Amino acid sequence: MVLFKEEMFDTCGVEVINMAVEDARIVDQELAKALAAAAVANSALEKQNIESEIVQVKAAADAKVATIEAEGKASAMKVISRAEADRIKTVSDALEAACPTAQQNETIRTSGQALSDKSTVVLSQDMSALAGTFGFRKHIS
Repeated sequence: MVLFKEEMFDTCGVEVINMAVEDARIVDQELAKALAAAAVANSALEKQNIESEIVQVKAAADAKVATIEAEGKASAMKVISRAEADRIKTVSDALEAACPTAQQNETIRTSGQALSDKSTVVLSQDMSALAGTFGFRKHIS
């Protein structure tokens, strides 16, 4: 194109400022095949890039959903744990205020319920006796 511009100026005195190719026919069949193959390869590469971006966006969305679900479960567990702790404190306070016979009856009832739930129940006079049962030693600092 540069040669054409120079030739037009030298031979005709016309300065070409802008030129564009509107239509081109490729005569060389090998060149046509190579250009077609390059276009197909470029199209396949663009398709892979788009698919990769879709996978990345989906993975980010899935991660965000998982985070929201985990935070929701953690929040629910915190509420449930707080409610259970409050329930235990209420029962403990009520038992502490109860007479010794009522305390023994509640201990027996709770132990029976645990046994019916196929749980293991270990009864002990106090925590130090329970520690000795399981082989724990009291460390003296």
